[in-house]
Amino acid sequence: MTETTASPLLRVGILALDGVVLSSVAGPADALQVATKLAQLRDPQHGARFESVVISARGEQSVTTSNQLQLSGLSGPRDDLDLLLVPGLMHEAANDLHRRVAGCDAELAYMARLAAAGTPIAASCS
Repeated sequence: MTETTASPLLRVGILALDGVVLSSVAGPADALQVATKLAQLRDPQHGARFESVVISARGEQSVTTSNQLQLSGLSGPRDDLDLLLVPGLMHEAANDLHRRVAGCDAELAYMARLAAAGTPIAASCS
């Protein structure tokens, strides 16, 4: 008798902060959902399984995106991720981006903690 096991779950955290480009959060979350659905349809027992969780490193419940939409239902910082995806931030010029990042102490500390624990960190800029 052959024992079958489901594919492991790959948990992807998507960092959310004020000024985030909405498509940098929603696009990857949607793509992972579609990938899971297609993989499960093709191979219900062994198809890839992804879970995306939108995270606030500050523990906030919502952030305001670059186009002023409220993105809510955020999770607080999690350490059980297989990957952290850092989204794009709206900025006018390089010095504006440096100014924005200078105010991201909580996010930088969270990324450093995950990196030190061996969690890969990637970027999604759309």
